[in-house]
This record gives sequence, structure tokens and C-alpha cells, in this order.
Amino acid sequence: MTRLELVIFAVCLLLVIAGVGVSVGLWVGLEQAFMAALTAALVYVTAAYAFFTFRIVKISDKQASIMSEAQVNSAAPVVMLEASYNEGTSETEIAVSWKNIGKGPALNFRCWVEDKECPDLRVPRKAICRTAVEVALSENMCTGLIHTEIPGYRLGVGYIRAQYESIFNRTYESCLLYFENAAPELKYGEATERIIL
Repeated sequence: MTRLELVIFAVCLLLVIAGVGVSVGLWVGLEQAFMAALTAALVYVTAAYAFFTFRIVKISDKQASIMSEAQVNSAAPVVMLEASYNEGTSETEIAVSWKNIGKGPALNFRCWVEDKECPDLRVPRKAICRTAVEVALSENMCTGLIHTEIPGYRLGVGYIRAQYESIFNRTYESCLLYFENAAPELKYGEATERIIL
């Protein structure tokens, strides 16, 4: 309770006591006026107590929520992606490299090509699937192949998408987007939809 709220509370309490005491005192005796004023003061103090308690509970709930969210975010995985068409791969494969640069493991890691023109690329046999991707302790990246089974397939409209969970059962995703005449762009965040391959 701030100083201003305390002053307002005290002034209102005195006004309630005086108002009830005077109005009841005009109709009945002084003794009944005194009892009515004390009863009104008690009701006012109880209502003020309930209001301030409710406000404290609301503030503490908000603080608890912020602390819980901070704990969840402190263990969030962040998977960095890179893709290339290597000389060693066939013309139907895309080499994908990944590294977890976050603070927690990436569980149920799935990585595939997302392409509106080729929706059949979103299947388990054409994706990279791992039970977990640990937090990277070195600069080395893990590498795998996405088998598109489409001769000469190149990322243009399509992009590389990976989804994975944190230890707090939240789903995150990383997307490696390709643009014409520009370097690929990596986007990361909490997934809006969970895709099961």
C-alpha cells in the first residue's frame, strides 16, 4: 500500500465513521450512533482488506508466471540449419547440417522440406528424424540427407523446416528460407502448429 493509498484509506474511514455516526445519531441516541459507526468502520476496513489482498494475489500470480516462463525459456533448444547440394550426393538429395545452439536438448527432432508444390515431401521416409539433438559443445555440425526422390529438385518455393520439443514439452521450429538472389534466412521460434511426420 502506497502512502497516498494509506491517506485515502484513513480519510475515507473517518468519513464513514462520522457520516454514519451523525446520521444515526439524529434519529436515535448517542450510544446507538456509536455502535453503528463502529460497525460501518469494520465493514469498510474488511472491504479494503479484501481489495488489497486481491491485488497482492494478482501481482504475485503475475510474478510467478513470469518466473515460470523464464525457467521454460532458459532451457529452450535453438537449432541452426544449413543446407547444400554436395557433389557427393545424388541429384534427388539435399544435405542438411544442424547444430543445437540453445540451452537445452532438442527432443524428437524432425527435419524435412516444406513445399506447397510438392506436399509429398512431408513424410518420415524423406525426412531426417532423431530422438534428441544435444546442446553443441563444439563448432561441428551434424549432417544428414533429405531424400526428395525428385530428380534435380532445388529449394526455391520450398524451404527446410525442423521441429523439436524442449524438456518442458513445448514445440519449437527452425526454418531455413530461400529467396531468389539472396542468402538463405534462418527463422526460429515457438511452433504455431505441431506437425507429426
